[in-house]
Amino acid sequence: MLKLTKKCLPMAVAIFVISWYAPVSADMLTVEVTPHKSVVVLGEPVLISATVANTGPEPVKLIHHNAPTLVRERWSVVDLKLGQGEAQPKRWSDELRELIEASHKFLPPGEIISVDLVMLYNRENGFFATTPGKYWIQGRIVIAPSPYVEILTTPISIEVREPPRAERVVWQWLNEHKDVYGRLVQVPWEAKLSEEFVQECDRICTETTSAYGEYLALFLSRWYREGPNKDAAKSQRFAEIAKAKASSEKVRTEAEKLLPQQASP
Repeated sequence: MLKLTKKCLPMAVAIFVISWYAPVSADMLTVEVTPHKSVVVLGEPVLISATVANTGPEPVKLIHHNAPTLVRERWSVVDLKLGQGEAQPKRWSDELRELIEASHKFLPPGEIISVDLVMLYNRENGFFATTPGKYWIQGRIVIAPSPYVEILTTPISIEVREPPRAERVVWQWLNEHKDVYGRLVQVPWEAKLSEEFVQECDRICTETTSAYGEYLALFLSRWYREGPNKDAAKSQRFAEIAKAKASSEKVRTEAEKLLPQQASP
């Protein structure tokens, strides 16, 4: 028997407690999905933090998915669904990662899995938001006993707006280079960037007040750290820019992860 109990939530957070009763045990899962902002502009990535907690007495077997993880990770126990307006959310993938056979993840009692996801670009359709409006994001997990049980959080509303007039030149440039920009954000470890593209990103980060600058700086730092042209000094420089420009705690935290950690005294 599957029992879902909704908790009281702050805006832009979806939490469910799910009870799946097996013949010999009761498995309890708490699933939480939180976007870093509830309002973004066209071409702005949505960074999503997800957690799955096993509060029951037995281990739970979860399916690993190919999902758009923020870090270089082949698997995620949480994947995403996306809808716009009145349309029902559909499973969303950036289609940039190699599809590999699904595996399983055992979540022991009392343990929590945290996953960071990013939503911006899809190889087939371009940016996830092509027009302003209200979009819906759902977290999805699958419990692996036979038959499989799919668990969805309630849809979370994301409002997508037109960029301000001062941002439209940058937005137009990013839209013209959406494949490269999308790959920089979602698979920076394998993105192929031209020198001209990097130079323009650098200019946007350092010579303008563009809101896109914090993301370009954050993911250029990732690119220099994990990509084919590794450069620790440039990675640190762009991480510092991203931290200084960060408009959300999530971007600031991700930038700090890319900075050298000072040794304790």
